[in-house]
Amino acid sequence: MAASDPIVVRWHDGHASLGYLGGHRWRLGHGADLHEAATTDGVIEALLAIVFAEVAPGHEAQARPRLTLEGPGGTIEFVARDKFVNGWGWRTATAAGDVGPPDALRRFVRAEIARQAEEAWASGIAPTPSPPLDARFALDGLRRATDPAAWCADLGAALLARARTHPSQRVGLDLAVAELGRLGHPLRRWSSWEWCKPEAAPPPGLAITVTEDDDDRLELTVEPTALPG
Repeated sequence: MAASDPIVVRWHDGHASLGYLGGHRWRLGHGADLHEAATTDGVIEALLAIVFAEVAPGHEAQARPRLTLEGPGGTIEFVARDKFVNGWGWRTATAAGDVGPPDALRRFVRAEIARQAEEAWASGIAPTPSPPLDARFALDGLRRATDPAAWCADLGAALLARARTHPSQRVGLDLAVAELGRLGHPLRRWSSWEWCKPEAAPPPGLAITVTEDDDDRLELTVEPTALPG
C-alpha cells in the first residue's frame, strides 16, 4: 500500500486503493488502472462501479457478501445479512450494526472513507509531493523583477496551488512559506494569517495575507514591501 494511497477496499477477488491528491481531488487505483475524481462523491461512485462491475442490480450483497475497508483508522467489514433482501451489516473489532441496501452502503462507505482520510492525514501520510517552488521565486527574482506586483501575483498563485495539494491547506501553505525561507526570503509570521519581512531585514520583502472563504478554502494575497528606491 503506497503512502499516498492509504485506504484500501477489498472483496473476494479484487481490491482498490484510494489516495488524496489535494484540492478535493482523489486518485483511485485498481490493478494497473488509475483514475482521478474531482470530488469525494465522484470517487465513491467510481469505486462502487468497480466493486460491483458485472453484478446484476438487486444481487449486490449476494455477489459481494464481504467488503473490507482498511486504513490508518482501522478496519471495517461490510457483511451480507440475511435480514435484508439485498443488504449488509457492518462490524469492526469492537462494534457492529446494520447498513442496509446498496444506497445505504454508499453512504456508509463515503463516511468511512472520509474518516479514514482524516486519520491518514493526522498520521502524517501526505499526498503526492508537490514539485518545489520555481527558482524564479527566490529573493533575487524579486530584486530583478521589472513588475514586482505581477511577480508577487504569480508567487501567490504558486503558493495557493501548493496549499491546495495538501489535505490540510494550512499545513500545505506553511510548508510552502518555509520553502520561501530556503529561497532567501526573510519572513516573520506576525499572526496565523500573516507573514511579512522583518523591519530589520534589508529590502526588498514580501507581505503574505491569508483569508478563508465560506467553504474553508484558503485565499491569499502577496504584496511587495520596502522596495528599493
